[in-house]
Amino acid sequence: WERQDAELAFRFNVPKGIKATLRVPDGDAATLTLDGRRTRASAEGRHATVNVGAGAHEGRIAVKPL
Repeated sequence: WERQDAELAFRFNVPKGIKATLRVPDGDAATLTLDGRRTRASAEGRHATVNVGAGAHEGRIAVKPL
């Protein structure tokens, strides 16, 4: 991941046959872009959360500034 001001950019891999949950602390669920598309994430407490399947993923999300 890389943080720049109020945005977090990230990349991760989920192994074949596995499902994962991405949870971003202090992330704005309405701004999550995953694999080049705006993604419907839920706000759970102070986390933006979305379920993802196997494969390579990358995205961006607005976060609270440090």
